[in-house]
Amino acid sequence: MFEEYERLLVWLLLIILLAVIILPQMIRILREYQRGVIFRLGKLLGTKGPGLIFLIPIVDRMVRMDLCVVTIDRPATALLTDDEGNFERA
Repeated sequence: MFEEYERLLVWLLLIILLAVIILPQMIRILREYQRGVIFRLGKLLGTKGPGLIFLIPIVDRMVRMDLCVVTIDRPATALLTDDEGNFERA
């Protein structure tokens, strides 16, 4: 009878170990300003909004896209106009 409990304990530990390894790969959390583009075996499956996302490990891949507006400072450029006399008139 003790051997049955040992076998059950071994299977239980194996299941817990697999769950600890696989669950972090399955669950993703997207914030309010993010969207997830999901690919299944390289083909586009669709987009998911903010919240909890479940993926199939190894089969699904998710790419996060930020929707935040990013501003970049760029230096002002001098414009060449007709008023500056840089052009010859025919």
